Amino acid sequence: MEKFVFLFRRKPGAMREAYFHHYITDHSPLGLKHQQGLDAYTVNLLESPADFDVVTEIWTPVIAQFFGAGKQRSAGEELIVQDHKSFMGPQDTFAVEERVLRDGALTSPLGAPAAGAKVVSLHLRGEALPEVPPGAYR
Repeated sequence: MEKFVFLFRRKPGAMREAYFHHYITDHSPLGLKHQQGLDAYTVNLLESPADFDVVTEIWTPVIAQFFGAGKQRSAGEELIVQDHKSFMGPQDTFAVEERVLRDGALTSPLGAPAAGAKVVSLHLRGEALPEVPPGAYR
């Protein structure tokens, strides 16, 4: 299984809450219904200010096949692309190797996110990492 991560931005002038709503209510269901080779899909809506609004994780058997280099898109996949263009701004995409170091529910001091939620902490190169709260795992 291969994984890639998208750092998505909204189009200039788009309101954050409307962007989040469209992503979850309209765009994600299109992807879940029509995207071929989609084994797992997680959308992380950023709560703190950053240069991007959403971190999306996608797992697929083969990344090159997911992007469909040289293949004809299905009508459903074309709907996804057109919707994407309607509300997404610039993006960064990274192929990553996921390594789960700890699995299970988070407890204090990190807080107790709602079921199905997770904490993602991203840091720019050269940026100091925050202190780890007592009892937390990194």
